[in-house]
Amino acid sequence: MNLADAIRKASTDGPGATATQVPAAFQPSSEGASLSDVEMAVAQAIGCTQPPEQPHPSVVGGNVVRIELFLTADQTTTMLRAIMSGQHSVLTLSEAAHFLRVRSQTLSKMAEDGEVPAALIDGRWRFLKNDLEEWISTSVGHHEEDRTDVA
Repeated sequence: MNLADAIRKASTDGPGATATQVPAAFQPSSEGASLSDVEMAVAQAIGCTQPPEQPHPSVVGGNVVRIELFLTADQTTTMLRAIMSGQHSVLTLSEAAHFLRVRSQTLSKMAEDGEVPAALIDGRWRFLKNDLEEWISTSVGHHEEDRTDVA
């Protein structure tokens, strides 16, 4: 069964799936961990020196999803660069607009009007991610206070 089939099956079974519905291959064994010849061959083929461990009891209950990726060094580098590219503390106009889920033109106008914390550097708007998060928090707090004052 592939991942898509497993997701389809889980969605049709509904949230009431119990540990008894978990395939036997994922049930913890009461006796010592014995691997089939196929499992041992796969482990050796991918360079594992130790056999895979038995699933944690929480996995049997269906609360954990475990995904293993086997990537080349180039794929790993590309993936890590993509992750780190989104970790800047200073955002451009388009990055900040994406972060706030508004149009760039809207955010530019808000920055010009001083509605959102921003700095004009070399003719381009820059936004500190922490300032935007704080601005969102305080904006939400003000709107909630306005609603409670009216009632």
